[in-house]
Amino acid sequence: MSKLNAIREMLQKVLATFERIATDKALLEYDGDELEVGMAVHGIDEEGNPFELENGEYRADDGTVYVIEDGKVTEVREVENTQEAEPEEAPAEEPAPEAPQETVENADEEPQTEEEPEADPRDQRIADLESEIARLEEENGALKERIAELENKPAAEPAEAEFEKVNAPVKTGIKKLDNLSRILNA
Repeated sequence: MSKLNAIREMLQKVLATFERIATDKALLEYDGDELEVGMAVHGIDEEGNPFELENGEYRADDGTVYVIEDGKVTEVREVENTQEAEPEEAPAEEPAPEAPQETVENADEEPQTEEEPEADPRDQRIADLESEIARLEEENGALKERIAELENKPAAEPAEAEFEKVNAPVKTGIKKLDNLSRILNA
């Protein structure tokens, strides 16, 4: 069981060091507290597997744009100022101010729904590994029992028994040959 606990702790440490940001093109994963220029980053698919990101701009739900080239962040642009300028351009229309509020509310809600799936692959992987470890421990126990049985069982019959089988009189059905065989084996 100590190996199982060690594996769990190691998995938790590895998974805890990575942070994720949902963008318009992919779910970004990076090592650290905040995604900054020069940091290495990769994408995560629906199954939780990492993949290389294409070069380009990735817009996060909060409006921040991350420019990624060759797997590294080359530029981080805050776009919050642009969102504030939009309501000022159209103050006369009432639906315009409501739309950004809905977008902000939706932006707040979307990471919550995206956070749930990103936690699920990790939890699922851990659960899968735990069940695989339990299965292997059970199989290991069965193999140990089988080995103990085989250790108590002789590998071959005693030599005397084998010799008797080899030197047993052969019966051919011909009376004279059977008598000769009996005499030779006596």
